[in-house]
Amino acid sequence: MKLVLILQSLLFFACTQLVVAEELKGPTLSGASNFGHHWNAKTFSLSRKVPVLDFRDTIYWKRVERVENLFQFDKSTTNYPDKVKNIDAEMSLTVNWGNPRYDGGDTPYSNKAVQAFGRFAAEAVKRFPSIKYVEVGNEFNGQNFVKGKVKEQGLRERAAAHFALLKSVHQQVKSEDPDVKILGGATHSLPGAYLSMLFEMGAGTYMDGLAIHPYTTRPEQLKRQIDYLRSQIPELSRTPLHVTEFGEPNPEKASGHFLKKYCAMALSGVERAAWYPMNERGDGFVPLFEKTGQLTNVGRAYQIAQKHFAGKPVRDVSPDPFTYACQFDQTAVVIWGEPREFELLADGFQVLDANGEPLDSKDVIISFDHPIILISESPFELGEVLTLSKQKLVADSYHQFQFITSADGRGTADAFERFALRSGEKIALRTFDGQQRKGVLWVPHLGSEKLGRSRLSAQNFALTSSPNRQLEIVHIYTAPSNQAVKIDAEIEVKSGTPEGARLQLFHNDELVDEGSKSGNKIAIKTEGVELAIGDRLDFRIVRTKGIATVAGRYRFKLATVP
Repeated sequence: MKLVLILQSLLFFACTQLVVAEELKGPTLSGASNFGHHWNAKTFSLSRKVPVLDFRDTIYWKRVERVENLFQFDKSTTNYPDKVKNIDAEMSLTVNWGNPRYDGGDTPYSNKAVQAFGRFAAEAVKRFPSIKYVEVGNEFNGQNFVKGKVKEQGLRERAAAHFALLKSVHQQVKSEDPDVKILGGATHSLPGAYLSMLFEMGAGTYMDGLAIHPYTTRPEQLKRQIDYLRSQIPELSRTPLHVTEFGEPNPEKASGHFLKKYCAMALSGVERAAWYPMNERGDGFVPLFEKTGQLTNVGRAYQIAQKHFAGKPVRDVSPDPFTYACQFDQTAVVIWGEPREFELLADGFQVLDANGEPLDSKDVIISFDHPIILISESPFELGEVLTLSKQKLVADSYHQFQFITSADGRGTADAFERFALRSGEKIALRTFDGQQRKGVLWVPHLGSEKLGRSRLSAQNFALTSSPNRQLEIVHIYTAPSNQAVKIDAEIEVKSGTPEGARLQLFHNDELVDEGSKSGNKIAIKTEGVELAIGDRLDFRIVRTKGIATVAGRYRFKLATVP
């Protein structure tokens, strides 16, 4: 039986946007090029085929200021921004690396080196009008792109070091060209605690946008993570977001990942998004084009987004918590989610897969990894032109994961109550902002001070406090009506021993299933469980007494039985 999409849900989504829906637009597309490391005329020419009209790149300071206070942009790797200007494109300049003439080439920390760092950025802006953004630092909260004294410092000192560099660049670049935008933060992932430190120091005064690399956040979780951080860091709500790197190493999933992440970024108010990498880097991430000049699948998805999505008004047209859809300019939709049949009720549409290949609209199944694109020359309302088969899912621990901000242990719109049990003692979970200390996730997640580094995210868990007590993470589903459900629950142990983990299912406090083990996976699959209104199903991930750590992935799904 087909169910026409109910568009009343759109009102809900519009009202819950932190940014007014009319202000949301598809992010400007950029490509993370590599010309500052190695100039390649062929690669530059190929970039026009996509086309990439906005580049994210760097110029190495040590190649320009070889003599103190003398700046020479006389190499192909230091004057390539002239070529960017010649094709009417623009770029952002990432300033991150040190110079042997200051602080021994380490990440600048002395006042002299910090001021020289800002002076170099100003000289680059003065020399190249194609530079519209200066990004200060690169994944500055991590360990890979800092060096020396700054690398050895604690997190607050690291934030202070970034703040000093940001202030120096802002003051000197703005005095040279006030229209150039300064991007700060420069974080890997979405580390709320680190960002809070920066904004408390006054970093917001010296940035026109926040640069982030949300590699560790799946597209379906991006908006709720950003919304949560905006609720905790008020200044973040007023700070434009720039995703200056996002990418995917799996060639089969790259184009789908691009479209899903682009949709999520658009609905999160991201202004600019740079795919990493533009060209092959040898690090396994899928580029926009190959050395032969052939576009990759993600390159074709980029082309579609450049033509139909970038800069266009966008709104959330998701029909339910398990199916995601965004609509650009009333004429193009990206849709994906849990498997459902799909049928168009109107003609005149292009129906494309994530690679831009045409699909037969009569033979389309919505899937999680492979979004579908609908394009029309005329504006349309999704619910008037599309039917989907009835949604069978009633609860899903991944799609409905919400951050806990109240004492009841349940996030808004979460189908599950989530908490921990330690030797029978109920311990409430709360939301941590991310990277609040070493050894924790760099994104918002659930946990408790009582449980050490134990944590819960939308797809991962870790039970890692004292091994002297049994420790459990509990998810409780309470039936809102009389219903028969099919249960599909699984955990996959990634760290620790599978023998130290159990998966239990309780029905109204009675243990009914402990799952079946296969390697490092434990699964419970049950058909036709009858629930009366108010009945409870408890899913318990158990770390047995005497085991130090059990960590891995989990997923609990309930679906109606015909």
